[in-house]
Amino acid sequence: MCATAPRAGRPLDRTDSTEVRRVRRFLCPLLLVALCANATASDVAERLADYFGYCAENGMFNGAVLVKDDGETVYSGAFGIADPTTGEALEVDSAFYLASVSKQFTSMAAMVLAEAGELDLDDPLVKYFPGFEGFADDVRVHHLMQHTSGLPDHYRLLGGVPEGLDNERVRALLVEHGRLDFEPGAEYRYSNGGYVMLSMLVGKAGGASYREVLTERVLEPLGMQHTVVYDKTGPRVEKRAVGFRSGGALDDYTIFTTGAGGMFSTVGDLALWETGLDGLVSEEMLERAYTPPLLTGGGTSDYGFGWIVRNAGGKRLVTHSGGLAAFATYIIRDLGSRDAFIILSNRSDALVDFGELTQSIAMILEGMSPALPRIPISRVLQELIDAEGIDAALARYEEIWTSDATRYDLREGLLNELGYSYVTAGELDIAVAIFARNTESYPRSSNPWDSLAEAQLLKGMKAEALENYRRAFELDPGNTNAAAIVARLEAEG
Repeated sequence: MCATAPRAGRPLDRTDSTEVRRVRRFLCPLLLVALCANATASDVAERLADYFGYCAENGMFNGAVLVKDDGETVYSGAFGIADPTTGEALEVDSAFYLASVSKQFTSMAAMVLAEAGELDLDDPLVKYFPGFEGFADDVRVHHLMQHTSGLPDHYRLLGGVPEGLDNERVRALLVEHGRLDFEPGAEYRYSNGGYVMLSMLVGKAGGASYREVLTERVLEPLGMQHTVVYDKTGPRVEKRAVGFRSGGALDDYTIFTTGAGGMFSTVGDLALWETGLDGLVSEEMLERAYTPPLLTGGGTSDYGFGWIVRNAGGKRLVTHSGGLAAFATYIIRDLGSRDAFIILSNRSDALVDFGELTQSIAMILEGMSPALPRIPISRVLQELIDAEGIDAALARYEEIWTSDATRYDLREGLLNELGYSYVTAGELDIAVAIFARNTESYPRSSNPWDSLAEAQLLKGMKAEALENYRRAFELDPGNTNAAAIVARLEAEG
């Protein structure tokens, strides 16, 4: 029987740049379960459908999922909306933007070329891109694959994800930056920029575009007919899931870089990938892919060639997640048992964290009954606000708080996030009401008072804002923002 584990935090951020640190955090509960799936119950598929159906009905999942037990697909399903502008429903062959799950494909393309003698994983980057000479002479192909190159993450340099971003702009930005974060091989630091350069290098070594190399050497041999590399030259993505957030607001993929992301695929095609990737290169090359490097600066990482690698309870697990705009993606494989879970979502603000989802899947496969996820209070209130107004929403919140709290996730952060969504929309009366209720629920926490004061100040309620900023600072003397605003407001009189 498998061990249970505590609830994990949310897995992703909007730019992918801290994603792997978050993967490590939510992978820990999964390691306790240890993918110990081998249940023989005939109702596994029905129970998985019920579980994800419950999540979807309560605004906690919008996407597609596929589960393998001992190498065999035991369940696949899709829930929710593919495109909020048309109301089209998701299907199991809907294509999702993969975000950083794309990285394992980029590394595989490099490995295939290496075994074909068209690329050496010890080749220097400057062999293919002379513009990096003088500061990146010692960066090798394998450094790019393992995030040990020292090349910075371009999202960090850009301070965001500008619409229309492409590979050439990333290359020019890295060259213009003109320095590494550390000596190649000395440290591990997640770098989307390194993977963009890896895809461009793969294209040069393969004598074609990156998309052509990956399609001909990896996707077509595996029969992945619904997977494409998307860049400025196309192609059209069939049955494409559109990224969106609460209220139907679009939050779609709008850039054109490859290597670090840039791929669209389906759960079915990823099942083909998971089954067939071991046959694309030799066992020796795969062993290298699943062996994180020793760092010359001391220590090791847990990142191989496009995969996070973990050993637990005699099991060897490889995994990766991805996240950009409203998309959130995840794949995990047990290299021994051949169990695998694939989860794709085009609405990350309607997603139970991957740690909880994967733990629940493993428990169902083991014949256990996982607890149903708690329903985010923010989702319930937002629907009521949109349908009946803030008074009705707060009345419902009161009922839940006093008599039905166990079914709902009532963390202060959820209500805070909801309040700020109305600040952004310019609906300050609603925001103030939400923040005020949060201070009643969590009167000893500084943040709700700080948020209430901010909304009140925006609304012109200067006296009330000053009082609440003072309270926020009293509760947390480290709240320098509140202290600074108190000083300014007092000086203004």
